[in-house]
Amino acid sequence: MTSPRYLSGVVWSALNAAAGVLLPFATFIFFARTVPAAVIGAVALAVSISEILKGFGMPGLYEALLQSDEDRERRQQTAQAVMLGAGIVLAVVYLAILAAFARSVPDVAAHFWALATIGLRIVIDLATLQAQAELARRLSYRRLAMRALVGNTAAGALGVAVAFILDPTAGLILYQLGQSVLVFLTTVAGTAAMARPIFHRDCFRVMSREALLSSGVRLQAATINNLDQIIIAGLIGSTQLAFFNLGKRIENAFVTAAGSFSAILFQPLFATRGVEARHEMLARAIAVLTIILGLPIAVFLANSEVLVAGVFGRQWTAAAPVAAVLACNGFLRAVAFVPGALLSVSRRNRQLLTTSIASAAAGAALVFATAPFGVVWCAIALCVKQMLVIGWMSVYLREDVPRQGMVYAAGVGVPLALMLAGALAGRWLVGPAAAGAGAGAQFLLLALSALPALLAGMAYFLLHFRASLRDMVPGLRRRGAVG
Repeated sequence: MTSPRYLSGVVWSALNAAAGVLLPFATFIFFARTVPAAVIGAVALAVSISEILKGFGMPGLYEALLQSDEDRERRQQTAQAVMLGAGIVLAVVYLAILAAFARSVPDVAAHFWALATIGLRIVIDLATLQAQAELARRLSYRRLAMRALVGNTAAGALGVAVAFILDPTAGLILYQLGQSVLVFLTTVAGTAAMARPIFHRDCFRVMSREALLSSGVRLQAATINNLDQIIIAGLIGSTQLAFFNLGKRIENAFVTAAGSFSAILFQPLFATRGVEARHEMLARAIAVLTIILGLPIAVFLANSEVLVAGVFGRQWTAAAPVAAVLACNGFLRAVAFVPGALLSVSRRNRQLLTTSIASAAAGAALVFATAPFGVVWCAIALCVKQMLVIGWMSVYLREDVPRQGMVYAAGVGVPLALMLAGALAGRWLVGPAAAGAGAGAQFLLLALSALPALLAGMAYFLLHFRASLRDMVPGLRRRGAVG
């Protein structure tokens, strides 16, 4: 049965996903129009370095803390001590790597000390994870969602204000650092969730195996997000890399949204439910992701050229095909978060790490092999690889969740096909009316493309969840009567 508490988790996960995707995307569009591209590249490089280095700071202790309540206080103290100490060391390593890049990249050298402050993200983000794990254990959906909402809104507003008043580059860097600071403050303020950093060797010994494996998974995810772009830059050049990078941002929007659902909703629920409930929970989680992300991917695929040109400018129109394919890859990666969340909290991080390493290696090899044919073929190869990864994880879960083919068909394949058909039909029907280049015509095209896609998705999922909805009605009526 779909409980009101589960629906509360869905709502707050959706809000957190929106805050983690829409607000940063809107802020990026602003800075893309005000900051020189070379400077944006330098900041992106600095952020990428910090994200990869965080994977070496034992962030997998987050999953280890979720897996057991035994000796909880001492384990939390140990996790905080390890991640905080590792973060300080890695911040120093970050400065060394940045200094090495400054010798060959002029824009890094020109803004070295400003970029150096981004290294503080490593310390702050790692220190936040222990308190986040405690909030997840409490199922504090609202607080977990508010972190991203407050962090992204306030950091974006502060960065934009500094860009207008002082300097756009300073505003961009302050925005990147401000996100981490504000998320940390929102996580710990008034929650008593942050533990004192005290290292207990026995606790670390108990948690270290799962934490190392889970940290490896996170490190591989960071590598997947960055390595392909490095290869493309070396083989094709900066213009094609720019097109690919735009597509990666759209891909990462889906990945960020799925990561929000995984951390706030899926991992805590999988960790607190028995083996017998895993089939139902996996099916429901996959359906929830498709409900939330299916409409955006369907509308984008049907109207990628209009959206890319309208948002980023007509000079980016040629990036629409690769953006559309990478959006598909982002949706596939989002779906993979569901079996990944179940593996991560059921003491199978070794299998998850093996899959992640193989995925990263295969992705790099495929991009290297297909890059001479163009970035669209690189993106297609990554989509095929991601489908195989989902199949691989399904093999690991075959005893927990039988008939997974039916689960994915009912939760992803059929509803997504219906929504895409609706979006294409709407675009076809309004095509002649939207032939002009005006904003009004483009809005009409998108609205009338989204409407049939939305109706198709709603009709399917109302039918799909009809039994759960019937079970919910009596309970909601009783709650209303009591209120």
